[in-house]
Amino acid sequence: MVEVREVIVDPQLEVAIAREAAAEREKRARVRLAEAEKLAAQLMLEAAQNLRSRPNRFATSFHEHALRDDP
Repeated sequence: MVEVREVIVDPQLEVAIAREAAAEREKRARVRLAEAEKLAAQLMLEAAQNLRSRPNRFATSFHEHALRDDP
């Protein structure tokens, strides 16, 4: 059996590993943001299509809400 007591890592290698890890975190964050923006755009498109197909429904719903007694 071999026991490792101390490992000395070159400081430049530590910096390189840290940069790579940071770049990977940034990449994952950008992918998540892009996916969220894509979903938001899809939902906005769906809402616009619904309004286009039934324009009076939105107006009726808005007026019903505006005329309610409770806020």
